[in-house]
Amino acid sequence: MSPENCVAISVEPRPVESLVASAEALCESLNERFTPLRRQVFRTIAESSGPISAYRILDRLLDSGLGSGPPTVYRVLEFLQRLNLIHRVESLNAFVACMSPERHHTCQFLICTSCGTTAEMEAESLLASMSGIASGIGFSVNTAVLELKGVCRGCRDVSGALSLASA
Repeated sequence: MSPENCVAISVEPRPVESLVASAEALCESLNERFTPLRRQVFRTIAESSGPISAYRILDRLLDSGLGSGPPTVYRVLEFLQRLNLIHRVESLNAFVACMSPERHHTCQFLICTSCGTTAEMEAESLLASMSGIASGIGFSVNTAVLELKGVCRGCRDVSGALSLASA
């Protein structure tokens, strides 16, 4: 696959304030309300160092005095997903902020099994190819989830350095 068909989006995450400003602008452009609770849930996800579960979000809301029940948090998560402001990392049952919320896209994830870093990437040609193969055997794809687990460069470099030091 050529590099122009696969673009890593979140190797360098955007600053939280930039993400919040983009979320606010997107909501305004779509005539949607970015309520204080929606803002806080989004900010909690954007500030997280990796994917964060709904119950961890709920705990942080309670700590900040914006306590709500799980159904309310799940409704906010559904709203944020619908607007492409967050993505769900299915295998971890957790959420990450979208690094490009201004344009709707399907993303895939690279998940480091050592440190938990999760990078959002987009490989439309790969998904088109897989959908084409599925269609060729009479299968209609409704949803595609692609999460690749491995070791990130940082962990690989540390692991390599530790191996060399012990040799």
